Amino acid sequence: MRVFQRNGQWWIDYTYQDESGFPRRKREKVGPNRRMAELALAKCQTKILEGRFLDQRRFRPIPFSNFAVIFDEKYLRLKPAYQTHKCRLKRMIDFFRNRQLSSISSFDISRFKVLILSQKTLRKTNTKPATFNRYVTLLKVMFNMAVEWGFLPSNPIKGVTKEKEPLKEIRALTPAEKYSLLQAAMVDTAEIYALITIALNTGLRTGDIMKFRMDAVQLSNKRLDISMGKTGKVLNVPLNDGVIEAIKALDKNEGELLFPPRRVRIVAETKGEPRRDFRRAWERVKREAGIRNLRFYDLRHTFATDLMKAGVHLRVVQELLGHTTPLMTQRYAHVQDVDKKLAVEKLQELNKLHHESPVIEKTQSSACS
Repeated sequence: MRVFQRNGQWWIDYTYQDESGFPRRKREKVGPNRRMAELALAKCQTKILEGRFLDQRRFRPIPFSNFAVIFDEKYLRLKPAYQTHKCRLKRMIDFFRNRQLSSISSFDISRFKVLILSQKTLRKTNTKPATFNRYVTLLKVMFNMAVEWGFLPSNPIKGVTKEKEPLKEIRALTPAEKYSLLQAAMVDTAEIYALITIALNTGLRTGDIMKFRMDAVQLSNKRLDISMGKTGKVLNVPLNDGVIEAIKALDKNEGELLFPPRRVRIVAETKGEPRRDFRRAWERVKREAGIRNLRFYDLRHTFATDLMKAGVHLRVVQELLGHTTPLMTQRYAHVQDVDKKLAVEKLQELNKLHHESPVIEKTQSSACS
């Protein structure tokens, strides 16, 4: 580090380490005063020594694609929904490739957003903002781990904001639809009936229902112990008599999958295990019940909606659904159109009562006089 004069102007010359740990030399012009140059150099030197100029630690330079492999092996594969995250990670590798991890900025994320939102889905529809938001979440976790493991001094995309997601309309079965669906399932097969009955009475996701075995079911205690695939949370699910009877009808032995796969070909995977595919049976039962625009996941919505209508506390519903925060459960506390109509009718009755009350008071005053 030094000060020097050139063409009547004083300069400072110093060396520091950049974010990747490489030494960088920098020269800055201060002005015609030597004393001011010495003070500026001393200030830079103090910042470097205190780690406020640039982080003093050495950060290992690494391409995005190489770090993605480390991130996958050390972190991602240990998390629920690994297959989904892995597909997203592969897409990010295809985009960033061998870019240095330290060179990626929020501007690059904006370019990535344009790519994601401009592509069509498998159903030839536009990619939704929620899809990009899932990528942002994964990228932020990835860069946070890079900071923790010593590859970066800070998360360069920490300030990247997510796209606004439109509120999804929750589809829940009416009592008549639920009855029709169960009747059609009962006529079809014992397995599809049990599957629908379990979903409607426990609120479990399809993947969680498919993977549990008979030894997880405590028939005497009417309880099911299961680790949820999405959150990894261990859930103790109470079972009512309808679910117990449906499970008994399947006649499974201890340790057997409740819904074992029939085909050798793996249609879907849950942590590498084959999973039964009920899509054809589900479509067939819906068709027989005369129900349209219904996903199997909507049975979970129906479970939560029915509990809320029955007056069950939000906290209890949260525990039954396995949600980590009440905000996730709050979206199920929606009001159906029929409930809105009843509310307005009650208001009309109240208004009618208010209109009649002055007449009663007038009649009473006349009688007293």
